[in-house]
Parts: sequence; structure tokens; C-alpha cells
Amino acid sequence: VIVDLVESVRLMRENEEEVIGRWIGFVEDVRLEVLPLHHGRLVKSLGDGLLLEFLQMREAIAACLHIQTLIAPYNAGKSADSVMQLRLGAHAADVVVDELDVYGSGVNLAARLAGLALPGTIVVSDEVRDAAVAGLDAEVEDLGECFLKHIELPVRAWKILPPHHEQAVPAATQDLFRASMAVLPFAAREGDLEASRLGDVFADDLTQALARHAECRVVSRLSTVALSGRNLPPRELFRLLGARYVVSGLVERSGPQFEVELVVRDVASGDTIWSARPRVDVKELLGSDERIAQVAARDIHASVLGLELRSFVDAPFTHMHGYSALLGCIAFMHKMARPQAERARQGLEHLIERFPRTAEPYAWQAKWLMLRVAQGWSDDAALDTRKAKAAIARSLEMCPHHSLALAIDGQIALFADGDRRRGIERLQLAIDHNPNESLAWLFYSNALVNEARVPDAIASLDRANSLAPLDPLKFLFDNLSSYALLVAGRHQEAHAAAVAAVRGNRQHLPTYPILIVAEMLVGHEDEARRHASEFLRMHPAMSTAAYAARHRGPRHFVDLSARLLRDAGLPA
Repeated sequence: VIVDLVESVRLMRENEEEVIGRWIGFVEDVRLEVLPLHHGRLVKSLGDGLLLEFLQMREAIAACLHIQTLIAPYNAGKSADSVMQLRLGAHAADVVVDELDVYGSGVNLAARLAGLALPGTIVVSDEVRDAAVAGLDAEVEDLGECFLKHIELPVRAWKILPPHHEQAVPAATQDLFRASMAVLPFAAREGDLEASRLGDVFADDLTQALARHAECRVVSRLSTVALSGRNLPPRELFRLLGARYVVSGLVERSGPQFEVELVVRDVASGDTIWSARPRVDVKELLGSDERIAQVAARDIHASVLGLELRSFVDAPFTHMHGYSALLGCIAFMHKMARPQAERARQGLEHLIERFPRTAEPYAWQAKWLMLRVAQGWSDDAALDTRKAKAAIARSLEMCPHHSLALAIDGQIALFADGDRRRGIERLQLAIDHNPNESLAWLFYSNALVNEARVPDAIASLDRANSLAPLDPLKFLFDNLSSYALLVAGRHQEAHAAAVAAVRGNRQHLPTYPILIVAEMLVGHEDEARRHASEFLRMHPAMSTAAYAARHRGPRHFVDLSARLLRDAGLPA
């Protein structure tokens, strides 16, 4: 972490003694208050900056946010031109360490990121951002790929802001009478990689098994994985996940097998309502036999529903997937950057080769191919679309009721083939088979908007958002929310959602036309033109004619959007 005092030369020149005194006091606060709390080390202090080292990225993020709050007392009563402001940069890398300094290119990159930060802000690399859960550790804003001095290739950079600590995620209206649950990442003894891997697989299987019970609303595995390695109090879990019941597990060796200590807690009361210690055989579980998880899910389901019925007979219920490699593929493909997308492709092909009779990797391979088309990366969009259809057919051949595959099949029918009837039928089938598939609800809402069924679309969006409160695809949810709100005429809300989508992922090209239209409709024409220029730099072949030809929305909205995009600077 690099801490830099903004305009230090000017401040020293105007009042050297006074500024030095304030800086010394601030550095002492960092040394005595921040570093012990966040397990950091002061490598060296310069006259106008600090070099700090941390062993954990989350600790470094917390320390950066803490440091920015410490400068305020030293500015009390000062005029605007004598205020001390900080800019911070952070990067994660291997370095050479001695008692006096740390050395390596990573230190230089952290310094360049600090130089990219505006006064009072924090900018971190992609590696550091990946350690932060938005809404828990910090709020994050994607700055895109930035060119930094003396660094040949562009660097993906992120601005880090304090977390909002908003109220608990509300359940959609349809979910108020369904038990809300989340399966947290399972723990294992440090260094036991086999137990840790087993815990990941078991937690994923248990999530899927619970989601098959129509009476349960189950938070997506992609959201709960974000909480791995954290020991959060019950109320914080409820705030982040909106889940009334949480399942936790500890995996330990027991001879040739493993024991999994399973516990279900009511986060409202803190009470344990169910526990068990099943023995798990690695070969049985990794062979895609989910009998153990299904038995546990059945017992958990019965216990939770029994408690709900006893406690809330006449009242609405309170607010209430994926091997580890697959989770990594999903996260990387949605970074919308070519190197990460290529790694995701390789990972999915590896999973398909390794588990040729498993439906999940084929479904995500189809999603990857359609993302490639949507981002304009495909050399042959028609060929990639055919490949995606073949992957979906393979997935559904192995599991005809696979909800994710059905949802992606529906999305392809809608937006690649223009077949609205089949697209909606496939999405409805996905929801029927798994009411907890958040992407099915999200794509369904999009289809309903294009059918001018806006109220139903908004309700489906609420359902999708409630099922994925910490999903790494939040930018996609925000993007499609903005589109629905625009068609509904709720322009200010649409603009806010579009801004959130771009902040969440600046590389996701389909967000930009929605953002530009929203900005034009709320009177932010200069911002719309700036974003139109940015969009064209990333997608130079785009035109309003191409946009209108590909758009499947209501004709009046497509015509309006094309006109506004042309007014903002997109070529006809």
C-alpha cells in the first residue's frame, strides 16, 4: 500500500513547520492505531508518503479505508487551501523483503495506482479488488483498463469506497411465505486441501439439493462463496444475504473418510435448530452421487419448515452452486476482459473433459460463447451461436430439467433467433423446475419487457435480485433492471441502475447503450456523449442501425433509443 500526501510541495512551501507537525501526528496514528489492528507493517516513512505491507488483502483494504478517516482531525479548522488530502494505491504481488524496505515491480505498480487516484480516494489493482466483497468490505467502482507510466500493458484498476451497510436484502413478494436459506462455505483445518475441496463440493451439492424444495428460497452459491473464511455475526449475515437460516459446516478427517459437522442456525435468534455429523466418502461424492447431500437437505428442509410452521402459523415469513474450478470460470468470464475470458474457456473445456456426464459445465460453456458474441469478440457470431446451442443440447441431454441450461436456451432463442414464443416457454420451464434459479428470473424479466408486460417484468426482476444479493454478476442484474425501468418510464431509477452496472463492470459492452439512453432522458447529455465516445473506442463497429437491428425490445422504445444514441454521437 502506498500513501501519498497530495500537493505536499506546495503545502510545505506555504507552512512547512505546521504541515510537518500535522504529518508526524498522522503517521503516528497510522503506526499505533491502523497497523496493529490490521496486521500491517510500516516499511518506511517519507516526508510526504508511506509504504505499508500487509499479508492479507482484505486487511490491506480495511487499512486503506481506515487511513482515509484518520486525516480528518488534522484538517479541522483549516482553510481549503491548507487541507491535507491523501491518495492511496494498493497492489498484491510477491516482493523481496528486508528490515528496511520491500523491492519489486509490485511496489512500483502500487505507486502508479496511487498516482491514478484523485485526492481523498483509493485505487487498487484487479488482484486486490478480487479480495473485496462489494457491500461487505467496500463499495467498488470499475475504472476500466488504465495506462500507467512506465508500464507497457494497461492495468485494470478499481476505486475503493467505504461500504454503505444498507439494510437487509428484502425478499421478493413471492418469497415472503418461503423459508429463506443460505449454505455458507464449509471450513477445514488449515493446510488440508483435500478436506477443503471436499467441503466446496459438498456445500455446492447441498445448495442445489435444498433449491429443489419449492418451499425454500436458497441464496445462490456464487453469493455465499464471497463470504469464505469469514466469521460474521448472525445479524450481519442476514443483512448481506437476506437469509433467515444459514447452514455451516466443518470438514475433518476420520480415518479413510471425512466427517462433516453440519449446523443450521436461525440468524434472528442465534439458536441452533438442526445439526448432524455425516461421514462422507470422497469417491462417492466426487462421482456426482449426491445422496448424502440430498438426505441432509431433506432433514434440513423438514426442520426449518417445522420451525416456521410452529412459529409463524398466521404470519408471513421473515426475509429471508459448482466445483471450485467452475466457480473460478464463472467469475473470470464475467470480468469481460479477453485474458480472463480465455482462461475461463480453457477451464470449462477441462471440466467438460474431466466430468463428461455433468450438465453444468456445458451450460456455462454456452453462456461463455454468447457472452463472446455480445462483447463483439467473435470472429463468426453465427458459428459461436451454433456452438452454444450444441452445448445446451448436450447439457439437456444429460439433465433434461437443468434450470440454468433451460434459461440460457431461452435467452438464445430470444436474442439470437428472435423466437419469442420458444424463448419464453424455455424460461418458464426453467423456473418451473427450479424457482431459485436467479438467471432464469432475470432473463424472463427481459423477455417480458420485450413483450410490453412491464409490471410482470419488474416483479420478475425483484425475484431475481432477491435470489442473488452478493452475486458477482450484479452488474448484469443492474443492466437489465435499468432496461426494464426505462421501458416503464422510470427514468431516474433507470439511470441509477445503469450507473451501478457500469461501476460494477466497465468492460460489459451491452450496458453502454442503456446508460447513454438513460443519461439523455434525464438531461445528462454531456455524460451521454462522453460514454458514447468511450463505447465506440471499445466497440468501433457499433452504429445506431446495428443497435436497432439487434434489439428485440418494443419498437417504439427501439426507435427512441436509436434516435437518442445518434444524438449522443453514435454513427447512423
